[in-house]
Amino acid sequence: MSQQRTPHTSLALGADRRRIPRYSCSGHAQIASFPLNGRLLSGRICDLGLGGCCIENIETTSPFDLGAQTEILLKVNSWLFRAMAHVKAVRDRSGISVEFMRMSTGGYGMLTDLIADLERPRPRSIRVKAIAATSSFELRRGPEPKTIAAI
Repeated sequence: MSQQRTPHTSLALGADRRRIPRYSCSGHAQIASFPLNGRLLSGRICDLGLGGCCIENIETTSPFDLGAQTEILLKVNSWLFRAMAHVKAVRDRSGISVEFMRMSTGGYGMLTDLIADLERPRPRSIRVKAIAATSSFELRRGPEPKTIAAI
């Protein structure tokens, strides 16, 4: 008898239910919740994908409500873009997962370029060859030229 998985058993097993992959990254987010109360909250981006992101360490004492509409300004490396999103999951009191709902064509282009950059394999370690201050090629002085005695 095969055991069927329900959403609850998949969640209990720690299965990732996302349809679009996320990539580990580090960045900064500023979040405004609607209706706008004039307050921007800051947090740290820990993963990102074409469909959304996870933001941790949000500086707030009151968590976001599930389904809350937000506007997010994301900065990862040198990439900066804005997105409209809604809260899909609340993580403890200082983290949320959001799904992107709208962004400009330019913002989406930047996001796809950033994802392509995050997808590239990175070497485990980068080895830098040290360049010696002195060259290994040494000028060697040849034998002294013979002087011819004047007669």
